[in-house]
Order: sequence, then structure tokens, then C-alpha cells
Amino acid sequence: KRLRSALEAIRSHFPNAILSVDTFRSEIADQSIQMGADIINDVYGGSADDKMWQVVARHRVPYILTHSQDATHLNNTTDYDQTVCHMLEEFQRHLDQLHQMGVADVIIDPGFGFAKTERENYTILNQLDVLSALQAPMLVGISRKSMLYKPLGVGPSDVLPATIAANTMALERGANILRVHDVAAAKQAIAIYSLTHKI
Repeated sequence: KRLRSALEAIRSHFPNAILSVDTFRSEIADQSIQMGADIINDVYGGSADDKMWQVVARHRVPYILTHSQDATHLNNTTDYDQTVCHMLEEFQRHLDQLHQMGVADVIIDPGFGFAKTERENYTILNQLDVLSALQAPMLVGISRKSMLYKPLGVGPSDVLPATIAANTMALERGANILRVHDVAAAKQAIAIYSLTHKI
């Protein structure tokens, strides 16, 4: 019910906007697409609802596949150098399954802050380029995350400079889409980044 009014309002004012709905429930995804959503962003990567992939395959909409780990896995993880390799293997397995089901457009999201330790988050950011081997568009959502504000001893609203720095690092390492809170600042950062890559 909440999504219906929001989707209708946004679509009426911005008819050409690409709308993404965050949900891990297949029923909500199904109804959202019928109400005009263009992309489904599943923060659990299909693990919370085994019908999710069937829904996005049936509707043939782009799907954001987020990497999320549980606390048990993290507590048993000590080899941080293998973190991104494990992600690469899992993403590839899921991408193969999705493509076999008919989901052609899959965007991967490393899932910064999703049940990951601070050290894991920075390991992933540092080695993000490894995931480009998947040849899938990569979305990075690192804006105002605790991995930025906790080390600095400030609050989420005080880390715009840190967010810009992290986003720039992500772009350098292959990110194609940035999910942000401060849109104007992010656009400036992307503009300057793009200029340096045109020289």
C-alpha cells in the first residue's frame, strides 16, 4: 500500500524516471513491477525468498543482486585476503543461475555494510576491481555507511568528504552506479572523475 501511492506520485511527476524498488519479498516485487517499477533491488540476493528470481525472470526486469553474508559466516572468517575471491565465486554461481532462468540484466552489488566487518568492507573496496571479471554492471552503495563514520568518530550526516573519497575509489575500481544520499555532490565527483579519464 505504501509503495503504490509513492510509485504513482513519482511516476506522475517524473514519467521518464527509472524507478527501483528495494525488497526481498517476491510478492512485493511482483506487485511493484505491475505498478510501474523498472528495477528490483534485492538486498538478500534471492536467499530470503526462493520465488524472487522467478518473478524477475517472468517480468524480464533488471535485477540488483546484493551480496550479503550472515554473522555465523563472518565469525568464522579470518582469511580476509580470500574475501573478494569468495564473493567472486558466489556472484558467478548466482549469475549463471539467473541467466539460465532468463534474467538477462543483472547488476551486482558488493553489499557494503551488509553483515560485514569494517575490515572486510575495506578489503572489498580495495579489491573491487576483481569483481569486474564478472562482466556485470556494478552498483556501490557506500554513502554514509558506518564503515566511514565510525572510524572517524562522527555521525552519518558528517561524512560527505569521506563518502566522496570512497565513491571515487569505487569508480577507479570499476563501479558503474553509485547509490548516494548527496546527489549534487556525487554528480560533481563523477564529473571530475570523468574529466580525468578523457585526457
